[in-house]
Amino acid sequence: MGFHLHRRVRLGPIYLNIHNTRITSWGFKLGRFSRNMTHGKTTIDTPGPGHYTFRGKRRR
Repeated sequence: MGFHLHRRVRLGPIYLNIHNTRITSWGFKLGRFSRNMTHGKTTIDTPGPGHYTFRGKRRR
């Protein structure tokens, strides 16, 4: 078993998820709205303990 590094880097509203020196996903977050550009997922934070997710791309 090797060494694994997982890190989320934030550059203002843009974030990069990095795993073993490779960018695995990226997106942006503005207030209650967030969009993951790699997986095509849009999330809106609702009041209380929940959120609503729209899926753009279909996984095969």
